[in-house]
Amino acid sequence: IFPLLQQFFRWVPDPFRLRSLMLLTVAAEIATLPVVIYTFGRIPVFGPITNLAAGALFPFLLALGALVLLASAIAPWAMTVIAPVATLLGYIFLNIAERATAIPGHLITVPPISLSFFLISVVGLVVVVHLLQRRPRIITA
Repeated sequence: IFPLLQQFFRWVPDPFRLRSLMLLTVAAEIATLPVVIYTFGRIPVFGPITNLAAGALFPFLLALGALVLLASAIAPWAMTVIAPVATLLGYIFLNIAERATAIPGHLITVPPISLSFFLISVVGLVVVVHLLQRRPRIITA
């Protein structure tokens, strides 16, 4: 899905790879939408936006978490500096989701779907993506 979105939106400038990050987020939302609808019966309206914001913080949070683990084993005194920074970043990460869920209309409730409709939609999504990504094959002797 992501390569298709990149082709479609190639005319949009990509400063700091923001277009790529947003398109990757939208591609993930599209790919998981059948599962989300089937499981929860709701569509998160602000999902791509909150995922983009949280996704920008996640690599730093993950690296700080690894650093906290390493520092606790090797240099426990360093925890006084690293742990508060990791805690603050974790708080910001969680706060993004909490603020998004506080916005009225952040979820669209959809009628329940059957398992067969779910499976057909997943297979259909895979087939459409496959057909759209097909490239002409060059036959060589």
